[in-house]
Amino acid sequence: MERRRSSSCKMSLCKSASSSLGYVDSSMDVDCGSGWKYAPQVVLVKIYSFLNDTDRAIMARVCRNWSLAFEAGCLWRRRRFEMGGYRARTAEFQASGFAEKFGQHLRYLTISCNHPSLVTCKIFQRAMEAFLPKLQRRAKLKEFRFSRLEMDRYWRYEQLKEKLILTLTRFLRQQFCLRVLDLSYSQFYLSAGLRIIESVGLSCGHCLRRLIMEDIFHSRLTVYSGLRYKRAISRFTNLRTISLNYGYLSDDVMEILRGNLAGKLKTMRVRVYRSDPHGHRITKLAWNGLRRACPSLKVKFNFESIGFASDIIPILVAGIPLYELYIWTGFDDNSDWRLSSILNHVAVNFKDTLEICNFEFDNSTEMIDDALFRLTQSCVRLRSFITNAVLLISTIQNICELVEQRKLDPRTFHITACNLSDLEWAELAYLQEKYANMADERSIDFRLSSDLIVESRHAEF
Repeated sequence: MERRRSSSCKMSLCKSASSSLGYVDSSMDVDCGSGWKYAPQVVLVKIYSFLNDTDRAIMARVCRNWSLAFEAGCLWRRRRFEMGGYRARTAEFQASGFAEKFGQHLRYLTISCNHPSLVTCKIFQRAMEAFLPKLQRRAKLKEFRFSRLEMDRYWRYEQLKEKLILTLTRFLRQQFCLRVLDLSYSQFYLSAGLRIIESVGLSCGHCLRRLIMEDIFHSRLTVYSGLRYKRAISRFTNLRTISLNYGYLSDDVMEILRGNLAGKLKTMRVRVYRSDPHGHRITKLAWNGLRRACPSLKVKFNFESIGFASDIIPILVAGIPLYELYIWTGFDDNSDWRLSSILNHVAVNFKDTLEICNFEFDNSTEMIDDALFRLTQSCVRLRSFITNAVLLISTIQNICELVEQRKLDPRTFHITACNLSDLEWAELAYLQEKYANMADERSIDFRLSSDLIVESRHAEF
């Protein structure tokens, strides 16, 4: 009976395997040749490592020796469960079986709730209520990624929300070895998000190295000023990387990070979204204090659906150790973004630190050519330059010449020119061909393209 239960657990890893295969008794081992039947465990484990769950289950039922190798803990260190969409019911079954059989081996877990709906949210909550309690008694996770809940958008029933929060909170309180935690795009309501952060801080705030909490709270919440939030953040004393929204930062929060993470914090990713609170300002003094405390700090700013200079420039104060900048203006043809002012501000204040920039501009009503060229001249440390905007072909050629002369030495160089005429398209194709050999010789990911769908003869340069 014990062997039958073990076989059933193996088959729970893959529903298709369990439905198509019967149990093979050890007294009726399949003849797989004297060599392979007694192959060393290390060889069998290596073979297992290249197989998916279905093939692993099939292989495990060949003979007793192969079945023993199936139990090796190193095969079950990592697991990803897609719990949303049409996979919801199958994943619910797989997750519960996995926790019972291999939960003690698990160290790296990803749970994703992609494409949630009213139906799958209920299935997801029920699955977590069965899965996480089993796992918390067995697993000692080092990495836990629990993202894309979008609770503010799809979870309409308060009872389901509260049950899931309670299950997740209890689970996190028992994880004392976490190094990486990703709770991005969960969109918890305020008290729920704070309970989650507090639970993590109490259990593993001393050892957690990477905390990803972009959109952990739903939009429109002013989080940075709350005393309870500041106390929760103060429990993290060993972070190397933190990702969060601009609305979760303030001068007080920066002071907490400076005091707790001096000499430790290496990377900070800050997301600024149109619907999030971003009217407050973090002072130059606060940024300078954090930079002095963490001299290796690299800051990455993502502006999404924000293009006005009046919004962006006050946020990008001089003194930020800005390493990466992404700006997507959104789609608003009639807006006076004043994008040239933004580019000039970046070129003047971050020329010594900026290494990655990615611009997606809807600038059909304003020209940015001169400002963009000045930025490429000033920011000589750029290693990745990606731009999607309305540009003159002459500007693109001038920037390519900087690359050719090694005044700009990127590893990635992509320009997508918008609103081109047929003649301009042909000129752009010529530039792509002209600099192709140079790009190959210097191993530059070099691409010049247009946003237009054109005839097949123009499809590739």
